[in-house]
Amino acid sequence: TAWTNLSIKRGERHLADALPAASKQLRAIAVADLQQRFNKFSERVQAQLFQALGKSFDEYLEQLRSPEYTGDLLCLWALAMHFKKNILVFRPGGGLPVLITFSNSAISEVEKLPTYHLAITASGGSKGTANWFCSAKKSVRVRMSNQNQI
Repeated sequence: TAWTNLSIKRGERHLADALPAASKQLRAIAVADLQQRFNKFSERVQAQLFQALGKSFDEYLEQLRSPEYTGDLLCLWALAMHFKKNILVFRPGGGLPVLITFSNSAISEVEKLPTYHLAITASGGSKGTANWFCSAKKSVRVRMSNQNQI
């Protein structure tokens, strides 16, 4: 198929229609997975999570359900666990990328991991929203330290 201006515009229109539905489905997966996991946590872990979130877990899940919420690392962790994919997150402001793994096993100091890359950028809008870009194919990254693993 030739990539004409018309076919590109049609593709953009279809993508624009599909993204809200896909986003809603991913949020629903993250909420369901986190809710199921939270119920299995001990009271001590639940208290630590409450302290880290700065709100009750139910308030956090409600925020996650909102189409305006752009997500966070906990949400990405739930999706990584659900889809069994490793994600390397590049955040605004530099610093080391954060590796989110789906495995609970320890990772050695130097290990090759197939990962998907996710770059998050500030959109510059007044709402404090963010844009994100994700690789379509996984790559192999060599991991040199376990200090930035979730």
